[in-house]
Parts: sequence; C-alpha cells; structure tokens
Amino acid sequence: MSHDEGMPKAAGDVSSFGFGLPRRSCVKAGSFVLGHFRHPSSFAFIGFSLTSWRVTCGSSPKGHVACRFPRLAEASPPDWRTRCLRQACLFQSQSLPSVETLGYFLQMRCLLHSIANRVAALLLKLLFGCVARVRVLRRENANRDGGFLLTANHISHFDPFIISSVVRRKIDWMAMAEFFPLPLLGFLLRAVDAFPADRHRADRATIRTAIERLKNRRIVGLFPEGGIRDGTRSLLEGAPLRPGASTLAHIAGAPILPCVIVGSDRLYSKKRWLPLRCTPIWIAFGDAIPPFPDLEKSAARACIERELATAFRLLYAELHEKFSLTPEDLPHPPRERMAE
Repeated sequence: MSHDEGMPKAAGDVSSFGFGLPRRSCVKAGSFVLGHFRHPSSFAFIGFSLTSWRVTCGSSPKGHVACRFPRLAEASPPDWRTRCLRQACLFQSQSLPSVETLGYFLQMRCLLHSIANRVAALLLKLLFGCVARVRVLRRENANRDGGFLLTANHISHFDPFIISSVVRRKIDWMAMAEFFPLPLLGFLLRAVDAFPADRHRADRATIRTAIERLKNRRIVGLFPEGGIRDGTRSLLEGAPLRPGASTLAHIAGAPILPCVIVGSDRLYSKKRWLPLRCTPIWIAFGDAIPPFPDLEKSAARACIERELATAFRLLYAELHEKFSLTPEDLPHPPRERMAE
C-alpha cells in the first residue's frame, strides 16, 4: 500500500493516525487507540474508535476539546465510556492543532518518505550498476502484489541494498537495532522505512511493526540467519533457521518469499569498487510459501521452516548450476574478502 492510500480522505477522517504514532506513545483500551502529538503550544491526546475510524472534535468556551465517537455507546458499557471521555477525550489546550493541520503534517511526512525512498532507489541502481553486474532469476516473483515477507541469506552488509535495487516495489527491511542510535545512519534507515530488530531476543515492538506493515500490503525484508553467515554456519549449507520468520508469517497470515544472493561479499574488497570492474552478483527468487493458517502454531511453524530451508537449498543449487559458480564465487568470510 502506498503512503497516499493511508491519508485522510476528508476532514475528520483520522483512520491513518495510528500508523503515524510511535508505538511507545500508544495505549490500547478496548475499542480505542489513544496517542499523543507534540505541538509547540499544546500537549494533546487524539483518540479514535477502531469500529468507526471517524472522529468529530468540538471545543468548549474554556478551551477544552472533546472527541465524540459515533459508535462509542455500542463498543463500551456506560461507566467505562464516561471514564474514558473524562480522562482521555477531555484535555486542556489553548491552541490545539485541528484535524486538518495534523492531516497536513502527516501528508508532508509521507511525501518526505516517498521522496527519500525514490532518491535512495535511484542512487542504489546507479551505484551498483557501475560496480556490479547483477543477474536475477524470477524477478517477477518479488514484484507480486500484496504484503509478504522477503527472507534472504546474509553474506554481506550490501545485501539489502542490492536486493532492493532489483525489486520494483519498496522493501521495509528489519535492521540491527545497534545501527539506529547512530545519528546519520539511524536517520537514513528511518527515511527509507527500515525499523530496528534486536537479534538476541524477541522484541514485541518489532513484531507489531512488521505485522502492521504486512497488513498494509507492504514487503517486509529480513535475514532469518540473524547475521552474516558463511560456510557451514550458513543456511545455504544446511544450518538451522531461526524461528522468527516462520512465527511472524503465521501470526500475520502473510506468505514468505525466499531469496538467495551470492557474490555480494566480494564488495568488501576495495579493488571491486574500481570503475568498470563489474563484480558479478547472482540473485534468485523462489516461489511464495503459504503461512498455513489452518494449522496450529507449532505445526505451521514446522511446515514453514521445512519448506523455507528446502527452498534455500534448491535456489542455491540452481544458481550454482545455471551460472557455473566456482569456489571463488561462493560466500567467504568478510575478513578474507577485505584482504583480497
């Protein structure tokens, strides 16, 4: 789904506000999602009903603002409704921004994200078009409609950029949480809609973000190995997968698209960035694996992981055979490539 599709269609329609709020600033309460916006001269709470997705706002003579929900009576008992209205929907503000103003800021944010994504995609195509020759098998599989998980093996830090450069649709990558505190890198990652993932534990915020984007028909990219792997540590050589991808696919009800990339680790060598070197890189996309919604969680995860591991091995063997890959073409540790 594009950013424009989620914007308010008319005054008072705030159906997209939930997607513009940081999850740490949101609180679920029954049929409501409450969040806050910072404003130079006000601190406001905006609430909206999950059953109606529409809100009307009015102000009192003292500057209080009340949000009235059309379906509030249907969604909650009277005592809870009264408490919610008093504690969450009535608040002090002398200059509360209007719904139209908030919608304008959201539109500007979406526009900036769209520009950043387009510029990044163009720069990636130009950069890797100069230093690499990328061969792709079944590119059309990655350009399918709807939301899905794109899972790939991980042999270098260049993998997400190279894969994104050959896919027409935008990919929202899970990136290492350690990158985001860095001022410049963190800003750039957020500008292209990447989001942090903790490699050492299951992070609920990361899971919620991924599910939300999959539900919005977007592509979420991740590396199920949990880091850069080569040799027997790589899933290409039969190493076990981490359960995160299968669990996420089953919860979100989204298919998984396997992807294998080979050759990108050569870019660790400085010589490979010289003009006209055209380092060969090979990418193969497989067929989508269903989330098996009819099975219980453990059985579905087992089926997804089994089919995903098989798909990775078959794609790796296909690239090996079709392009006659040599041992030098296969993944090597980054330190070895840097010494070349």
